[in-house]
Amino acid sequence: MGKHAYLIMAHGKFDQLKILLDLLDDPRNDIFLHIDRKAQFDNDMLLPNLRYSKVFIVTRTSVTWGGYSQINCEFQLIKRAVEYFTYDYLHLLSGVDLPIKSQDEIHDFFSRNSGNEYMEIVASESQNEIEKRCKYYWLFQEQLARHEKMNIYRVINWIGIKMQQFLKVKRIPENIKIKKGANWFSITGELAKYIISQEKNIEKWFRHSVCADELFIQTIAYNSEYRGNISGDNFLRLIDWERGNPYIFRLEDYQLIKDSEYLFARKFDLDVDSGIVEMISAITKGGEVK
Repeated sequence: MGKHAYLIMAHGKFDQLKILLDLLDDPRNDIFLHIDRKAQFDNDMLLPNLRYSKVFIVTRTSVTWGGYSQINCEFQLIKRAVEYFTYDYLHLLSGVDLPIKSQDEIHDFFSRNSGNEYMEIVASESQNEIEKRCKYYWLFQEQLARHEKMNIYRVINWIGIKMQQFLKVKRIPENIKIKKGANWFSITGELAKYIISQEKNIEKWFRHSVCADELFIQTIAYNSEYRGNISGDNFLRLIDWERGNPYIFRLEDYQLIKDSEYLFARKFDLDVDSGIVEMISAITKGGEVK
C-alpha cells in the first residue's frame, strides 16, 4: 500500500480546515500541518475527529506574503515528512483547498502515473520578469509584507536594487534556470528528498527575494535529474484565475468541479458558500449529489 503525505499550510478558517482533514483521513495518508503563528489555535480544535491518518503539527512560524518565511514554511513541511517516512507522494495544499476525487481515485491515479512530478511551470511570463524576484537582494521584503505603509523600507529596497543593478549583482549561477509556477504541488518522495538536500542553495538563492515561493521548488526540480518527469502544465489543481484572485467556488460550479479531471481544487469558503463544500464532501466520500 503506497503512502502519501499531505502538507497543509493554514492560517484560519478552522471549521473549513476540519472538513479538509476529514476528507484526507485515510490509512494511506499522513498529514503534516502548519498553522500560522498569528492565528489563535490549539490542537484540540482539529485532531479528535481523525480516525486513520497520523497528524503532525509542524513548529508554528509567522508567515508573511512574498517573504522567505513562506519558503521556509514549505521547506519545513517537506523536511518533516521526509524525515518521518519514505512516502510515494507529497502534496502541498492550503487550508482552503479540497480534494475533488475520492482517496481511492487519488491513490489509483498516482499508482498509474508513478514517477511523474506535478508542479506548474509558467511558459508565458518573460524570463527577465521571473528572474527579478531573486536576481537581487530584497532586504526588507518580510517587513514590507507585514507593514504595507512602511515606506522607508520601500525606499531602502528601491535604493538597494538600483545599487545592485549598477554593480551588476547576479546572485544565481549562470547555469541555473529560474522557473516559476504556483507553489502547490504533488511530488515524489525521491524529489522531496533531493529538495531537502538542496537546503543551502535554497537559502543562498532565495533568502531576501520576493514571492520566491513560486520559484524555489520549480527551480530546484528543473535543474536536476527530475526535470524530465515534470508535468509542467498540469499540476492536478482546478484554480480559476479568470473570475477571481483566485475565484471562490460556489454551488453553480458543482457540475464543473464534478466533471473535472483534476484531483484538487482551490479555493472554497464556508462563509461565501457552504453548500458547495458540503456537496464536494459528499462525492469525495463516495456519495452522490443529484
